[in-house]
Amino acid sequence: LYALVFAAGLDPAPGITLLFQVFPLALSRGVTGSATAILVYLVLFMTTLVAAMALMEPAVRYCVERLRITRVSAATRSAILIWFLGLGTLLSFNLWQTLGLLSWNLFDGLQWLTGRVLLPVVGLLLCIFISRLLPEDLMNEIWGESSPKLRTVWQWLMRFPARLILIALLLYCIGIVDVLVDLWTGT
Repeated sequence: LYALVFAAGLDPAPGITLLFQVFPLALSRGVTGSATAILVYLVLFMTTLVAAMALMEPAVRYCVERLRITRVSAATRSAILIWFLGLGTLLSFNLWQTLGLLSWNLFDGLQWLTGRVLLPVVGLLLCIFISRLLPEDLMNEIWGESSPKLRTVWQWLMRFPARLILIALLLYCIGIVDVLVDLWTGT
């Protein structure tokens, strides 16, 4: 995409603007430009569809195992729930733009929750699982017997420094560090 944008003499824009505003301008107006656009957007659609199915799999698996429903029913229910959640975030840009809490609409709230809370928390939980809960025989199978010293160092890093850094990152992301700095400096 960038090659076509630069060849057309356009400046690349950040994020979704590049894909839906700048990229169509970069294509030639003939049959080859239209064919290229169709091909690129078809590949993009297929990639998005495959990623969506992969991301939906944990929800489907959970429904099948816990709710004891068929896989087709679980996939349908999960897809409908995810679709409505996606529709809510889409409507946050127009019809529901004024609805929200603390001047945040649904999209802003979900973006804050996933980017600032869930990512550090999931990283912290992975550190705890890998360093404390993963069975020793599985750990030996993963690492092999060739580098036991390296494995010991790695486990120590997962137990202490990585957890402390992720906790500090979480506190920073949710704003507690800023509050503590303000209290410390008296501002």
